[in-house]
Amino acid sequence: MTSTVLVDIRDEVTCPICLELLTEPLSIDCGHSFCQVCIIGNSNNSVFGQGGRSSCPVCRTSYQPGNLRPNRHLAAIVKRLREVALCPGKQLEVIFCALHGEKLQLFCKEDGKLICWLCERSQEH
Repeated sequence: MTSTVLVDIRDEVTCPICLELLTEPLSIDCGHSFCQVCIIGNSNNSVFGQGGRSSCPVCRTSYQPGNLRPNRHLAAIVKRLREVALCPGKQLEVIFCALHGEKLQLFCKEDGKLICWLCERSQEH
């Protein structure tokens, strides 16, 4: 489960321009985030019209290059992800269901806890 979660998180904190983990992430008006170097380069290459606006490389929504905002939350997540990636010898804990012996891979919002795939499909759940 943990490795799947890490892959999912890694996808969320990967720059859509350079396809690497975000470095000094900046967010634009539409909410997408990019590496500082990547989005500034994109802004310099795609400024159009007299308004000096650029378009998001992901959704094409226009934005003002002056409105770039540091995304400290994403930067912190990337930092933690890099720390985990730098410790390959450290085994990540895999938790198993006490009832079925399967990996706990799902989160039940109703019960507020991790469950296995059998628990999810169970009549009792």
